[in-house]
Amino acid sequence: MNILTKGGLSPKDLELLFKLRSFRSDDMKAGIKSFLVDGMGESAAAALNGIDRNNLIKSVAKLNETALIVEEIKENSWSKFKADQQVTTVDKVV
Repeated sequence: MNILTKGGLSPKDLELLFKLRSFRSDDMKAGIKSFLVDGMGESAAAALNGIDRNNLIKSVAKLNETALIVEEIKENSWSKFKADQQVTTVDKVV
């Protein structure tokens, strides 16, 4: 499942994902930004930043794996929060 889409990410969120997954190449990071933040097509983002399109696709896929894990953590935290809120509400009623 891909949750990262062309042009669908804010610059701030991309920087946070970069902190969780290391990319050595500044050109690759720029290509990923061109695709995920600026909304360029894969070929155009790769050409603009002087990187191979296939490598860009692989890098975006790896970043997507990281984003999926972040989403799972958020869902688990939200579920726990909701459960804790229900317990607190029941305690107040009793």
